[in-house]
Amino acid sequence: MIHMNPVTVKRRAVHNLEVHSSPADHDDTIRGDGRRRRWEEHKRARREEFVSAALRAIRVHGDRVGLDDIAAEAGVSKPVLYRHFADKADVFAAVLDRIATEVFLPRVAAALLVGGDDLALLRGTVSSYVQLVVHEPQLYRFVFSHNTFARSGDFVANMEDAIAQALSALMADRLREAGADSGGAEPWAYGVVGMVQLAAHRWADHPTMSAEALVDYLVSLAWQGLSGVLPPENTS
Repeated sequence: MIHMNPVTVKRRAVHNLEVHSSPADHDDTIRGDGRRRRWEEHKRARREEFVSAALRAIRVHGDRVGLDDIAAEAGVSKPVLYRHFADKADVFAAVLDRIATEVFLPRVAAALLVGGDDLALLRGTVSSYVQLVVHEPQLYRFVFSHNTFARSGDFVANMEDAIAQALSALMADRLREAGADSGGAEPWAYGVVGMVQLAAHRWADHPTMSAEALVDYLVSLAWQGLSGVLPPENTS
């Protein structure tokens, strides 16, 4: 078993995977003026409503979604969107923030918290990524098509980095707990994440097998390597 505080794991996953909103979304400079504060809160709430509408529009129209589609889904005109967002890039950046914190983050964090042995943890992590492709194909394609709109830069690279860092922390703790060299934890974690991401991306466009078979193949290959370097588990 992996003897690690689940709260610590979750905090690491949240810290690594969270995409921070723009400074304007967290303006703490408003003090005293109750009416102004309420107005700012109202604007933030409206932005969130429009982002929710954008996700619904993406699920219908795919990665070619436009502001007209989003406005129609929200039941407003496009000029109304521009009262709450600077431009299209601002809208898409907010959408990527939401995808990270409400779609990607919960799935991956849940996989990292799954109990069981090392193989179960590996399978859960791989499966969580593949299931993102299965259950949210339009959001997945939107992310890759609009990757550079993210406030944090390269959205895909940042997500891969976050997942790999969280997995690396788990591996390193297992190795240190056994008194083994933990230096390989990071490259092994990045290797697993890179393999899964590239294979799943190819599979999304060319599904030559079931999702379950894809997970089985990826887990089999990764486990052949990891089982040879991770120390035996303490089952006592």
